[in-house]
Amino acid sequence: MKEIMDAPTWSHWGKLSWLRPNASHLSNGFTLIELLVVMVLLGLMVSVALPNLEKMLQSIRSVNDKQKILNAILELPIRAHGMGSSIYLDEKNYNSLAEDGEKILDIPSGWKVKVNTRIYYDFNGFCTGGTITLLGPDLYMSEYVISPPFCRFNIDE
Repeated sequence: MKEIMDAPTWSHWGKLSWLRPNASHLSNGFTLIELLVVMVLLGLMVSVALPNLEKMLQSIRSVNDKQKILNAILELPIRAHGMGSSIYLDEKNYNSLAEDGEKILDIPSGWKVKVNTRIYYDFNGFCTGGTITLLGPDLYMSEYVISPPFCRFNIDE
């Protein structure tokens, strides 16, 4: 009859002692080399991603600022109606105060509005129309035609 062999014990492994689970070995943590390799890899990833992230954030800010200006222009007929008086928009007064005590257009820093022809916003909500050019940071320029009488944009980009 054949003898049944017992399953190998840890003592059978001999020189392969590194395979044995050792509580003190498992709790030592990471080696200095492992930590340095991870830090170098993280540094490389950040150095590649950071410039693109900064450009993306600037682009998002630019789009938000442009939309803020366009929304303020679209709200001018509503403001004129709410005040019960006319508002006119030209290159000199867009940053001045209207009768309601607020700026006619609150322009973010770095942006300029060029009003080619004076635009009247009547108290009934109609306007005379005209052309507005937005000049933004990073040489951004966009022209908008405001069509009378409902003050809608025709975009020429």
